[in-house]
Amino acid sequence: MNGLEITHLDPWLKKPLGAEAPGRAEFVGRYRLDLGIATVSEALFLAGGPDGWKLWIAHEESDSRLVPFLRRVAEQGPGCLAEAMGGGVAVAGNLQASPREAARALFQVLLQVRHPHSMPCAPYQGGLLPAEDLSGEVAGFQAELERNRQAAELAERAARSPILEIARLFGLGPTPAGQNPEAWRANCPCGGQHWIMIATGSGQFGCGYCRRKGGPDELRSFCEERGRKEGNPDRPRRRGAGAMGPVEEDDQ
Repeated sequence: MNGLEITHLDPWLKKPLGAEAPGRAEFVGRYRLDLGIATVSEALFLAGGPDGWKLWIAHEESDSRLVPFLRRVAEQGPGCLAEAMGGGVAVAGNLQASPREAARALFQVLLQVRHPHSMPCAPYQGGLLPAEDLSGEVAGFQAELERNRQAAELAERAARSPILEIARLFGLGPTPAGQNPEAWRANCPCGGQHWIMIATGSGQFGCGYCRRKGGPDELRSFCEERGRKEGNPDRPRRRGAGAMGPVEEDDQ
């Protein structure tokens, strides 16, 4: 949403904001969160106001554990949020909007920054945002990702990107990331369970985990340093699903 000023972003709760749960918070909704190798049950709560909205998340292993927890929060107040298996402020920001509009805007940010590692899925339960609004936001986000992936593939077929050619040459299996028509991701040359991100418009890659970035020459050097051998970039490949998202494997 236009006008949203993000002041805190911690989608995986690695840097908790504040040690205590809010004194007042409104239940936004809940859903299952698909993490690829497992799912958890997650609930959203909105606290604060236009000068400081906070989207709290609380998750449990299953609906059978989350539902009683939500009942306890409703009866005893949001101070119980600290008792969840995992919880804290995932997104915070300033926005002159109603609570419902703020909840929607912060949820949209949460969807974007967690992709491609997780995605909400049914069953949904509504609160401040109706269940159909939550599922609609997820469906809209997924549709946008698919449009961007298709646009990226069309652009690549029309004119091959030099940096993607290097990624294919060394077997990194680049695929469209979906955030925009120029965003791609590929396996990291280091062999770890994470990706590098590639921007075809600028011809640059980056790996925050390995702290490497640059253009086609730097990507080639990175691959060679890690002992990767050149292959055939045009060899047919099939797409599979790994623990942290799509990967590609050689056809047999």
